Order: sequence, then C-alpha cells, then structure tokens
Amino acid sequence: MRAITYSRTSANPRRGFTIVELLIVIVVIGILAAITIVSFSGVQQKARDTERKSDIGQFHKALELFYAENNYYPSVNDVLSTSFRTNTLNIPAAIATPPGQTGVISYCWSSSFNSYCYVGLPAAGGSFDCNVVGEKCLGYTLSYRLESDPNNRVDRRSIVWP
Repeated sequence: MRAITYSRTSANPRRGFTIVELLIVIVVIGILAAITIVSFSGVQQKARDTERKSDIGQFHKALELFYAENNYYPSVNDVLSTSFRTNTLNIPAAIATPPGQTGVISYCWSSSFNSYCYVGLPAAGGSFDCNVVGEKCLGYTLSYRLESDPNNRVDRRSIVWP
C-alpha cells in the first residue's frame, strides 16, 4: 500500500498578503494622503488670496466711480454703512467680507487677513481720518493682508492723492 502525502503548496496553497506587504501599502497610502492634504491646503489659501485681491479691486473701482461722479471720496462712516455700499457704491455685500470670515470692512490699518480696512484722507480742517458721515474725503487707503503672506500689508490708494 502506498502512503499518501500531501504537499502544502500543491494541494492547499495559502493565498493572501503577508503583514509586511500590507504595512508597505499602508505606509505608501499614508504618504500620498499627506502630500495631497498639504498641497490642497495651499491651493485653498491661494484661492482665498485671489478673492481678496479681486474684492479690493472691485471696491477700488466703485470708489473711483463715486469720485468721478461727486469729485470727492466717501467718509469712513459712509463706507462702513451697508446701505451706502450697496445702494450708492453698488457693491454686493459679499465683497466687503474677506473670504472665510464673518466681519465686514472696517476702519483699521489691516492687522490681519481677517479684515479689509478703509481709511479716508480728510480735507483741510476735516475730522481725523475722515470719520464723519457725509464728510468729503480727498483720498483713501484700502488695506488688507494676504493669508499666504500675513506679515506684509497690501495698500491700495485712491488715484487722486493730494
């Protein structure tokens, strides 16, 4: 009588991955995910910075059109008024708010990328920084900071600057 022998490789081969193979795959997936997350974060930041530049550009154009029609720039308090911005300057409400933030344009010197700032230049004998409603300003400075470079303030001044 013949003895029956079974070979592990021929009759019942084991199939699957070893623990080392699984670990290598997990590490590679983790590295790819980390690279993707970092690069995606930078893309979002650049998109918000581009929106900031666009908002300030539209704001600047609206203020220059106001000057062309009235021969003066609006006061700080006029610009801070939502109704003045939307009705007189024809600026959509969203433009006065930096992307990803809840605050609107304010009187400040742009301490962070969370705000847009408007500072007026008063006529001789006018209030400090042109802060009275209805006051006629000779010029203005719009300022903001980029999220990608928060250490540098970006200023956009009026075309007419005495």
